[in-house]
Amino acid sequence: DESKIDWASLKEKWGIDRDALEKSGDLKEMLYNRKSKLVTVTPTFAGEKFPIDARLSFRTDLDGNVKVVPHFIHREPKLDQKFEGYEFSKEDKTALRETGNLGKVVELIDKNGNKVPSYVSIDRLTNEVVSVPVKDVFIRDTIGQTKLTIAEVMQLKEGKSLPPKEISDKNGRTYNVVLQVSADRKGSSLFPAAPDVWNRRSSTSSPTVSSSLRG
Repeated sequence: DESKIDWASLKEKWGIDRDALEKSGDLKEMLYNRKSKLVTVTPTFAGEKFPIDARLSFRTDLDGNVKVVPHFIHREPKLDQKFEGYEFSKEDKTALRETGNLGKVVELIDKNGNKVPSYVSIDRLTNEVVSVPVKDVFIRDTIGQTKLTIAEVMQLKEGKSLPPKEISDKNGRTYNVVLQVSADRKGSSLFPAAPDVWNRRSSTSSPTVSSSLRG
């Protein structure tokens, strides 16, 4: 609920401008419970403002107030320590580094101590390790104008990637991509996860399927 966002406070505390977020398309992403692209925020330390790049997301506190959560850039993903109760194996680390996704469903421990089947990925813009519960993910059976088989949908639900597949968008263009669920996108979309795409660094966006493929 955007009406619960104190934009004046965010402008003062972080230098975050609503109009700029809306113009860039980041506000829409954040309102859909996803993260912005990298933006420059200006937090205050010891009375001075310091510009720093971060991705932004919204989080609702216990009182119903909407807060902004900055996701700062890490030098590298923290794969040598347990993540929400799960310890990454050598194979897990290789999968995450090569594709950005764990490639399977694992049980993580939530804040209440419950085991939650989840997908795990790396945010390639910040190197943050992120997760999303399987129950919160909706796998569409159509990407652009291309229908997926039941077997392909089930494979995606297991966290696995599909073999390279030609996908057509609503404008008639075709893309040869590898599709896989991304916890960073909170399961809201599928994206090309081929290593050559994953390793192509960008300071502004993650490797994603063209917007014309999103329905």
